[in-house]
Amino acid sequence: MNQVLTTAELQSKGITKQQVRSMLKKSETRVNFYVKQYVRNGNRCSATIQAAWDAECARWDHLKATLAGMQ
Repeated sequence: MNQVLTTAELQSKGITKQQVRSMLKKSETRVNFYVKQYVRNGNRCSATIQAAWDAECARWDHLKATLAGMQ
């Protein structure tokens, strides 16, 4: 399970808001790729693709919470 760190903890690790925004944007791009692939395949996908898609959605949620914690 992911842990949302405080702003001070992130800063002590050298992580900036801009870096988190960049990671969030990349994650959003990957989630959108899976959505497009799912629609292109007639609303079906393999178990492997589903697992990767779910993991990327969880990553996006985590990054969104992290960014919200920094503001």
